[in-house]
Amino acid sequence: MVRNCAPLLFVSLLLSGCICLTLAQSGRGRREKTDNPRVPGSEPPPAKDAESIPSIYPGKETGQPQIPLLVILSRPRRLVMLPPANQSYAERIAKSLGRDLKLSVSFDPQKIKLEDAQKPGRGIKTYTLLVRFEEFEDRDETRSCPEDKGRRAWVTSYKMDYTLLAPETREVIKQRSIQTFFSCDRNAKPLPGPFVKNCLNRSRQSLDDPAVQCMTKHVLTDLYYFAGQRTAKKN
Repeated sequence: MVRNCAPLLFVSLLLSGCICLTLAQSGRGRREKTDNPRVPGSEPPPAKDAESIPSIYPGKETGQPQIPLLVILSRPRRLVMLPPANQSYAERIAKSLGRDLKLSVSFDPQKIKLEDAQKPGRGIKTYTLLVRFEEFEDRDETRSCPEDKGRRAWVTSYKMDYTLLAPETREVIKQRSIQTFFSCDRNAKPLPGPFVKNCLNRSRQSLDDPAVQCMTKHVLTDLYYFAGQRTAKKN
């Protein structure tokens, strides 16, 4: 009886061993195919390189081509007494524009007429911005400062006139005036105007940085609009 059972016992042990081996291999295959990085034996997905992510702001840091812009002092046709700080104001605008990553800005302090700026060969591949400033003595009609105590005081207002020339053709693509207005009110907003833009200035006798940034914003809006149109025509 024992001799007859021995072969059966050997066969059953062999079959059970094969079944256990098959189950172990199938379980290992499932673990290797999992997408969970926490499972032992699987490698975590590689991290994205910061330089491989495309930037929507081409400029100095991305190495992509920039828009060349030349800022020059404008000499008006008519006799206008420009303030002594005209060059200083224009240079502040140029420096403010130069902080934009899309632009490559250079500043030329010489005063030039529009007709001379449009001559062939001058800045042929560069946008040109002719800038001039004027100062005006105004009364503060807002009476918004606590120290005024309801009385009107004198303040200095500023106007920036600029002309934007297109590269190559040297045609005038935009002429605009930007006027500052004074107020101590924290909730004061620039006045709307279809032809003359307005920027808030909180200093009585000087042009403050927020006003310069406001003027810069208007210039950038015009420049990007025409630069975008020019790029679309080429494509």
